[in-house]
Amino acid sequence: MKIGLIYGSDTGNTEYVAEMLQKKWGETLVDVHNIFNTDVSVFERYDMLILGIPTWYDGEMQSDWGDKMDQLDMIDFSDRIVAIYGLGDQQDWGEYFVDGMGALARKVLALGARLIGRWPTDGYYFRDSQAVAEDGRFYGLALDEDRQPELTEERIRSWTAQIKKELAAAGFDAWDESLPLQKAV
Repeated sequence: MKIGLIYGSDTGNTEYVAEMLQKKWGETLVDVHNIFNTDVSVFERYDMLILGIPTWYDGEMQSDWGDKMDQLDMIDFSDRIVAIYGLGDQQDWGEYFVDGMGALARKVLALGARLIGRWPTDGYYFRDSQAVAEDGRFYGLALDEDRQPELTEERIRSWTAQIKKELAAAGFDAWDESLPLQKAV
């Protein structure tokens, strides 16, 4: 199984994280796409998707993702595994920290996606977030390149390991970075 990593970025931070994730997973396993110049039909090429989205100002979704949200309704997510990472500023915009990730997560969940990679809120200092799920964890990996950039690499390492375990628990063969993901038979 090939992984599609689709991100939106205005400042380059979400793109930078996409590149870090691609290197962590392996460049032959992960195809990276910028949602700005990508038709949403690309989602259908992959059984697993990693979606990256920053949050702007008072909880606004990054504009390229916002432009494509209605088009996502055309995609069948029912057999897709999705992991999401979101970027935000927990100090200056702490009442809206990574809200874009929450909006995107709720959208793909409503369309039938299987969401993996929920992430604890420990170690973050924000007032409110639409990205916190009912279980008290973020829907995906929350990153703050403005206030905690020194934690990004370790958080990515841990999140990647967590996702690999969740995939193994879902019936995918033991992880071997030299081989594509294969569903156990």
